Amino acid sequence: MGSNEGRIHRRANLGSGIIMNFVVWEEERAVTATVASRVTNDTAADVVRKFYAGINGRDLPSVENLISQNCVYEDLVFARPFVGRKEILEFFENFADVVSKDLQFVIDKISTEDSSAVGVTWHLEWKGKPFPFSKGCSFYQLEVVNGKRQIIYARDSVEPAIKPGKTALDETKGAQHDEISIPATSMALQTHWGTSPLGN
Repeated sequence: MGSNEGRIHRRANLGSGIIMNFVVWEEERAVTATVASRVTNDTAADVVRKFYAGINGRDLPSVENLISQNCVYEDLVFARPFVGRKEILEFFENFADVVSKDLQFVIDKISTEDSSAVGVTWHLEWKGKPFPFSKGCSFYQLEVVNGKRQIIYARDSVEPAIKPGKTALDETKGAQHDEISIPATSMALQTHWGTSPLGN
């Protein structure tokens, strides 16, 4: 019959009086434990915090592995999303070249309950002081890829520099009343916000 060393005996009741005896090998349990240990212990919120820290430090190599190869990143200032890790990193390289390290993202609030989605409210500070019209909110979706929790989708929305308030609502109401198309309504709103609907 051989040695019992390395084996763990288990007994399962399958109902209707049927009892099944089976053996679990220590080696199988060890392999399972090893695979589980390869999965990152970072929470989704941890990954997003590291992402902001890397951008603030202009440390793009530390950001690279936080982004999945096929990640889609939408900054609503731009006309189209950045698709793929390479394109996203190129965007942040340009950001790092143009924007001083004195300008920093500061997280105001971050959600921590979900393992696959994170919401963040933030603002920018210049040398430790709040920067005008710099409040924003972001959404991140994450998945475990090859044992690492990575960002697979992100969207940024930033505070407008021009705030038309009630005027924007009045124009929207007028556009609807006159049966102007949705693109035309959007154009009217974007004109007040001082941002081209086609992005940069």
